[in-house]
Amino acid sequence: AAGSGATPVTVRIDNLDLEITVPTGTTLLDAAIEADTDINWYCGGLCSCGSCRLEIVAGGVSPIEDMEESTLDLVGAGPADRLACQTRALGNVVVRVLVD
Repeated sequence: AAGSGATPVTVRIDNLDLEITVPTGTTLLDAAIEADTDINWYCGGLCSCGSCRLEIVAGGVSPIEDMEESTLDLVGAGPADRLACQTRALGNVVVRVLVD
């Protein structure tokens, strides 16, 4: 998570009807874990497995980087999909998580 002085933002997990307030810059994985979701993250947040894939519905998130894009390509992700371990909330965000 970002430093304690960061502006708070809201991450809403639409399909689980959960909402959590976190500091700006927090990864969506950290937000989902803090919200006590069943999100998968088999590789420990190292951007290598794609198990923490989620759909960005709306809001401001960090730009995608090459490693994340490669992993998303490997797992056949959709155009709005991102990896929660790599994506940071830069504003209020609405997401849908994939749960087993």
